[in-house]
Amino acid sequence: MPEQSSENLQVEAKDTEPEEDSVDKEQEGETKAQEDVLDGDDIKKKEPYDAMRQEPHLTNLIVESYLGEKNELGFFHGVGTAYFRGNHVYSGSFVNGVMDGKGQYMWANGIKYEGDFKNNIIEGTGLYTWTDESTYEGEVSGGLRHGQGTFACGTIPSSYTGEWKYGRRCGEGILHYGKEGLSYYDGHWMNNKRHGFGMRRYASGNIYKGDWRDNVRHGTGTMHWYDKNERYEGQWENGVQHGRGEHSWYLKRVPGSQYPLRNYYVGEWVNGLRHGHGTFYYATGAKYVGEWMNNMKHGHGKYIFKNGLVFEGKGAVTGPI
Repeated sequence: MPEQSSENLQVEAKDTEPEEDSVDKEQEGETKAQEDVLDGDDIKKKEPYDAMRQEPHLTNLIVESYLGEKNELGFFHGVGTAYFRGNHVYSGSFVNGVMDGKGQYMWANGIKYEGDFKNNIIEGTGLYTWTDESTYEGEVSGGLRHGQGTFACGTIPSSYTGEWKYGRRCGEGILHYGKEGLSYYDGHWMNNKRHGFGMRRYASGNIYKGDWRDNVRHGTGTMHWYDKNERYEGQWENGVQHGRGEHSWYLKRVPGSQYPLRNYYVGEWVNGLRHGHGTFYYATGAKYVGEWMNNMKHGHGKYIFKNGLVFEGKGAVTGPI
């Protein structure tokens, strides 16, 4: 929890954590919502649908007509164009009656694939183009994005370059959330979600580097709020500080020193709040050691002043001081 200090650096006050993204409010390439509900700094997404686009399937390949080369047995062989039932069209290489080699397949709905085919299957490398100008260029297997490739969304200024597995982001990759390149996630993915170790840079310039699970900060990581001169390093759960960690509030740099003045808390956190046992260190050299509840001092604790004076008690140190 961020803590604002008064000029004498002795007073702590409650505040709300500068959350960057319990759910990212920035438009992401992987999801888009039918309805967005503003909730403070966040946008809660309702009824998300896949904005990464689905690869269309090759339907029953029933040829209605064909123009092109054939072999001595009458099979399509060489270069030709096949018109399939359902108004789908393939132009390119045939081998013994099947699509094989380089070619272009156009679905009746306007989606297009250009690239490698093998035995009537989209296999190898190629380029998908959707009707909204979204594109994918890279490796494919069984008609799905699989291997290395780049997807660029045609309706949201976002793009992903990295590893894919059976049509989903899986492995290492970087997702840019805008044309300027200021907001991005670079790290590990699983099943189209940020999962594993990665670094998220937000449009504000703030940066989180650490563990993710199911698209949220979860595990061990460090968050820098550069716009607020704050930093947290420690454990996270479901997007918020939870467990043990250290949160610093940087104040100003001491003349002649490379280290800035700071207040900082080291201890236990629960659901983004100081809760449990912890120590608050003041930039003046004093510190408070004791129990916390819901981000406030609560229960037994003691103040140790810079001059060594100790004030200890239970209840007397409850709440902000």
